[in-house]
Order: sequence, then structure tokens, then C-alpha cells
Amino acid sequence: MSWVTGMILRQNTSLLQAVINGDRFLVQELLSQGSDPNDRDGKNTTALMYAAQKGYTEIVNLLIQAGADVNHSNQPHRITALMMAAAANQIDVVKILINAGADLNQVNDDGTPALAIATYRGYLQVVRLLVAAGAEINIGDRDGDSPLSLAIAANQPEIVKEIVQAGAAINSRDLQGETPLTIATEKGNSSIIDILLAAGAQIDLTTTRGETPLAIATTNGNQEIVQQLLKAGANPNLADLQGDTPLHIATVEGYRDLVAMLLETRAEVDCRNKIGDTPLMIACLQGYQEIVELLIRYGANPQLKNQEEIPLTLALAHNNEQIIKLLLAAGADPNTRLPDGKTILMQACDRGQVKIIEELIKAGADVNIQDRAGATALMWASHRGYTEAVETLLKTNQVNLDLRNRGGYTALMLAKFNEYAEVVELLQQAGAAEK
Repeated sequence: MSWVTGMILRQNTSLLQAVINGDRFLVQELLSQGSDPNDRDGKNTTALMYAAQKGYTEIVNLLIQAGADVNHSNQPHRITALMMAAAANQIDVVKILINAGADLNQVNDDGTPALAIATYRGYLQVVRLLVAAGAEINIGDRDGDSPLSLAIAANQPEIVKEIVQAGAAINSRDLQGETPLTIATEKGNSSIIDILLAAGAQIDLTTTRGETPLAIATTNGNQEIVQQLLKAGANPNLADLQGDTPLHIATVEGYRDLVAMLLETRAEVDCRNKIGDTPLMIACLQGYQEIVELLIRYGANPQLKNQEEIPLTLALAHNNEQIIKLLLAAGADPNTRLPDGKTILMQACDRGQVKIIEELIKAGADVNIQDRAGATALMWASHRGYTEAVETLLKTNQVNLDLRNRGGYTALMLAKFNEYAEVVELLQQAGAAEK
């Protein structure tokens, strides 16, 4: 291509294209010839915005000197040159635009200003420039996210510190009901939590769902953060809107070490949630033996009821022999009746749970108690044909073989009626009356 052809092509190049190409000399030439410094493309993005994004400081200066609008925004996103420079970490361009009077608090279509953009991307120097120039610290975007919450979400502790020192609101809630401290807790960032607490963040301030930072850390199973919050004075007994405390949450999730940590910091062991469950009830229902043991060690009451259920009945439902042993050793009453009038022993006999029957008998279960229908534990075992369960009861030498239910039937009659030959033989050998 000849020199003449090149000159013609340069003369026919738009200012916008010259800026995109980074051709400072052509930009200067075109401006001197009267090109519009606000030249823009089809999306309303100006030459200044392109230059700002690419970090062409000399071209930015040329355009501003020629009268480019520093606060023009494109369509449809309403992005400005300052936002583009901030998003691209173009520190020198940000300085130029600030000095040229760019609106620091102008927002895009999401309600996001340049400070929030730089914050989320982790551009500390840009953040410092904007803060020093007077950018509004607490502007929330369309979702209610402030520069502080965005910095926390992006795990940017240095920027968090910068914004906090500039006066960011640290105890406010966003549109999702989150506080800066709950966001930091969710992210598991201990250094940011320290920064917020040192700046005066309220350690027990809840979300709109009633969750404290401690509850969130517990839900996430984050031992480091739980310990950090407890050492900083978090209250382990605050409940959420469902009445669940961190101890309930740790128990539900099966976090044995967190349960221990909470109990060591005076968590209330028998606290109830809104449906009446204690942590011990939950642990028994879930079959968490180690947690049951811990809760009992810290004084959990094995006799507390919820809708006629006690920990012993919940453990029985899951045939958990070891948990039942723990509960009985802790003072659970082996003669506790269920809502239908059965004792725990009867229920175990009805299910043929031999090991549990043995433990209940050892703990003093009365083998001759009758339920509302007059049935005994022996009748339930005989009715079901559970030979081993019948044998276990007979070995106590305390069973009244001839008690009758309200229908007039003995255990032997029930076994005969159901044709359980082995059970019939056992009862006859033990001396049960035939009539």
C-alpha cells in the first residue's frame, strides 16, 4: 500500500475507530479537523468510553480537552467512561476522569456505581481513588448490594477494610435481609469477620429470617468460624424464626464437634424449637449416638416430652439399642407409656426388638403392666410370634402368664389362635394355664 493510499485511508477513518485502534496522532489530527469528540457507535458507546476502557490516557486527555462528555452513558446498560475504566482497573484513567469532574455516583441500569464495580473486582487502588474523591460509600444497587457487601461477597478483605474505614454502614440489611457480617460468615472469611467486628459490627444481628452469624456458620459446619464467633461473644442460645438454636442446627446436621463446642460455651442443652423438639430428641430421631452421649453428659433431660414422644420412644422407632442404653443409664423411665397406652417394653415386644427388650428389663421395666386393651408385653410378643422375645420375657421369672386382656385372652390363647407352635410350646413349658 502506497504512502498516498495510507493517507487517504487515515483521512477516511472515523474518530471512534482511531480511538479503538489507539492511534493518538490520528485522534489528535481528526479532533483538530473538527471531529465530534462525542463520536459514538450504534450502542451509544463514545470514543471516550473506549479510550477509558483500554487505558489510553493520552487519548482520554485529548478527548476531554476537546469537550468530550465525561458523564455520557451508553444504551441499554447506562455505563459511563468512569465505570469502564474502573471495571478494567485503569488507574491513571480513573484519576483523569475524576479530575475532569466525572460523576462518581452515577449508576448503570443495575443501580451499580463505579465504586461497587471496582470493589467487586478487587481493584484496591481504584477503590481508594474513588473513596478519596468522595464517592458515596453506601449506595445500594437494584438488589440492595452495597460496595461493602460486594467486597465481602468477593472475599476482598483489604477493600472491606478501606470501605469500612471510610464509613460504610456495617449493621444494615440488604434487600435479601443479609447483614455484612452474615455475608462474611456465609463466605467463611475469618479475616473479614475480624475487620467487621473490630469496626463495631453487632455480632448477634440477625437476618430477616432470624439467623445469627453463629447459626449460619453452624449450618455450614464451619468450625473455625463458629469458634471465632463464640470467642468474640456470640450468644449460642438465640433462636431463628423456627425456634432453632445453633445447638438444634448442629444436632440436625450431625456435627458432633460443633455440638461439643456449643455445649462448652453454655448453650442451653434442653432448649425447644417451635415444634417442641429438644436437641436430644433430634439426636435420638436421627440416630446420632455420639451426639446423644454428649448431650446427656451436659445434662440433657431424657424424660422431656413433645407430643407424647420422649427421646426413648424416638430411639425405639429406629431400633437403636446403643442410644436406648445411654438414655436408660441417664435415667429415662423404662415404664414410660406411649400415647396409645403401651409401655416402651410393649412396643419393643410388638416389634421383636430382643436386644432392646433385654436392656429395658435390666433397667427395671415392669413386664406385667397392661395397656388400655389389657395386653401385656408377653401378649404382644406372643401375638406376633416372636419366639426369642417370649423367651427373653420368660427368663425374668416375673411374668404373670395367665393375665387376660379385655377380650379375655391370655398370651397362650393368642399364640394358639395365630398358630405359633414354638411360642405355644414355650408358654406351656413355663406353666401357662390352658384355659
